[in-house]
Amino acid sequence: MIHGIGLRSLLIGLMLVLLSACAEPQTFSIHDGLTDSDSTKFQNIVSQFIIENGFGNHVIYFSSASNEAENALRNGTVYMVHSANQPFIVADGEKIRKAGNYFISKKLMEDAPQVVSFLSKMHIDETIIAECLQWAEDKGTDFDGAALYFLLNYQSKWSTWIEEKTYQAAKKVLRAQISNSALKDEF
Repeated sequence: MIHGIGLRSLLIGLMLVLLSACAEPQTFSIHDGLTDSDSTKFQNIVSQFIIENGFGNHVIYFSSASNEAENALRNGTVYMVHSANQPFIVADGEKIRKAGNYFISKKLMEDAPQVVSFLSKMHIDETIIAECLQWAEDKGTDFDGAALYFLLNYQSKWSTWIEEKTYQAAKKVLRAQISNSALKDEF
């Protein structure tokens, strides 16, 4: 009888592992603020690329007023808010915490601590951002092109923000996107 219970528990455990492996990737909502800041847009695209292609999660961006963003963080309907555009949000450590350039929700802390760790480490100097945006302007491309330029030319920087397996997954997608890009000869 005890042996049968052990086997049943083992089978249930294996089914749970298989189900979690087959589960849909989680979607993270990011509030980008009511901003026209090129720096913020650029950083959001870089973080989105790494979260989607390195961690395998989806990212959705939207904008609203500061008080709406704070309420959404507190109730868990938004996972991240870019802090440069939301000076009135209070990080209380309980429901909202500061991680690098982002305010993050308790839900993100619980559901994706590896993403929180990444956001806490992510920092791009304004001079690098200016360089990437200037390159994009010179080549007649957009923020996505500027982000690809950064991701290709500053791998030694952003690879330190994430684990090796996450870096390798993002790097694989980066190579594919560059080889399929109209700007492939520019990189």
